[in-house]
Amino acid sequence: MVALGHHGNNSVDGYEPEGFLHVWAGADTITPYEADTRLYLEHIPTASGRSIGAAVVHEDFFAPEPADPTAKVRAGEEAAAFFLEQLV
Repeated sequence: MVALGHHGNNSVDGYEPEGFLHVWAGADTITPYEADTRLYLEHIPTASGRSIGAAVVHEDFFAPEPADPTAKVRAGEEAAAFFLEQLV
């Protein structure tokens, strides 16, 4: 299972996936690490996570002209590597 730093993508309650990757934007004020990501990483034993970048904001994932246009690419690379590791 992959969560891309967005609340509501998944549920922690009673569900423990075989593998779980959570990527987040380091400067995200919508779903900040402390309020969103840390919960997953601390309470799901199989969870791992990586920051996409300290200056990346939430809007970089969907804005027509993001401040960091490579943020989505890096998140996609992390997701692809995670699936290769889990499925192969």
